[in-house]
Amino acid sequence: MQDFSYEEINNMSEETAKQVLRDEMLDRANKRAEEERRKEESKDSLDRFFNQKKESGLLTPYKTL
Repeated sequence: MQDFSYEEINNMSEETAKQVLRDEMLDRANKRAEEERRKEESKDSLDRFFNQKKESGLLTPYKTL
């Protein structure tokens, strides 16, 4: 996404300026969605990892003396 100065935006037609703002909003929304997807994938990966450890008996609690 190209960055525009206030002067450049002021010199644009109204429709062009609106399109630039729509594009920027869409780009930000896509970035947020991608970040949320990555967070969810990371959480799922950690859940799978710890579930495998529990099933294999490597994460069983032990008593201390």
